[in-house]
Amino acid sequence: MIQTESVAYEILQLLSMTGEIGDGLLKIVIPQLEYRKKVLQKLKAENMITKYYKDNLKGYRLTITGKRFILQNNSNRFEYFLKSNADSSMRRSDKSHRLRQHRISEILAVIYLSDIDIFRDKKPDIFKKQEENINFVNSAFFIAKELKDMGSFSTKIISSRLIGLWLNNKSIWICYHYDSMNSWFSNIEKRADIFIRSLLKRYEYTNSVLFYNNSFTELYSDNSKLWANILQSPFKKFCCVPINDKGIILLKLISNNKKYEYLIDILKEDLIEFNNSKVINDGYNQNEEPVLILIDFDIKKLLSFITQLRYTKQNGEIICFDFQKEDISKYCNETVKISTVDFEVFRENFFPKN
Repeated sequence: MIQTESVAYEILQLLSMTGEIGDGLLKIVIPQLEYRKKVLQKLKAENMITKYYKDNLKGYRLTITGKRFILQNNSNRFEYFLKSNADSSMRRSDKSHRLRQHRISEILAVIYLSDIDIFRDKKPDIFKKQEENINFVNSAFFIAKELKDMGSFSTKIISSRLIGLWLNNKSIWICYHYDSMNSWFSNIEKRADIFIRSLLKRYEYTNSVLFYNNSFTELYSDNSKLWANILQSPFKKFCCVPINDKGIILLKLISNNKKYEYLIDILKEDLIEFNNSKVINDGYNQNEEPVLILIDFDIKKLLSFITQLRYTKQNGEIICFDFQKEDISKYCNETVKISTVDFEVFRENFFPKN
C-alpha cells in the first residue's frame, strides 16, 4: 500500500494535476537513480501508474486504480483535475499536448519542492471569492487550467503560453517554460497581464515573469525588436529559474524577502554609492564602474544594464551565482566583467540541508 507521506504518493499527486509526467519530473523529485527505479517499480506493481510510449516520447499516466486511490484519499484536492471532463484526465495522445503536460509537471515539481502551496485545498480561492483580506504572505501557485477555466473572459488568454501563476508577498509571477517558446509575443502576453490585473484588481501587487528551463542561452538574441519588447513590457521583472535543485533554492530565496535582501546587502558591502549615474546599478566598484547584482537572473534588468553601458560607452560588472555565469555571459562583451557567488556556499549558509 502506498503511504500518503511517501515519495511515491508525492509522484501520484503531481501526476493527478497534470495528466502525464516524464522522466524530467521524476529526476527532480527523486534525484537518486536506484531509488527512483524502486519507486517506479512499486507504483507499477500496485497498478497505480502505466507507461505510455508514442512518437518517441515516454510518459507515465494514472491507471483507473490510481485515480480511485487518489480520490479516496483526498477528493477535495484532486476531483477538479480527475473528474470525467477534466483536461488532465483525457487520453490525448498528440505529442505537443503531451510535451506541455511534461513541462507543466516539471515546473510544478520545482514549485512544490520550494514549499509553495499548489493544492486547491491549501491555497486561497482568490479568483472566485474576491475577499478583501487575502493573505499574500503564504506563497500559492495556480496552473494555467485554473485560470483558463474561468469562463468567457479567460478566452482572451487562451493563446498565451503561460504555465501558471505564482502569488507571493504582494508579487504576481506569471510562469513560462521557455523551451516551448521561440520568441516573446508581447501582444499575447500583454493580454494575459491585463486579464490577471482585472482578476486581482482589489490587491496591491507587482506583475513579473518567471522563465523555467535548464539553459537560457537560447533566450539570448541580439535582436533589437525582442529586446525592445522585453524592456517596454508591463512586467517589472523577467527572471530565469533552472528546472533542478538550484532552481528550487532560487525560488525559496525569491519568496523569502528577508533572506533575499540580506544577501543583496552582503553583496553590496564593498560597493560605492553614486547617485548621478546614467546606468542602472547597485553601486560602483573600486574602478568606478557600475555594478549590477543579478542573482535572480532578471533578463529585463540585464538588458537595461547592457543597453545603458553601450549608450554611455562604459565598462561594467555583473555579480551572479556561478551556475548562471555561462548564460549571462552570452549577453555581455569584453566591457563587462562577471563576478560569481559560490552557490554551494550560499546554500549551506542560507538553506542548510536538514
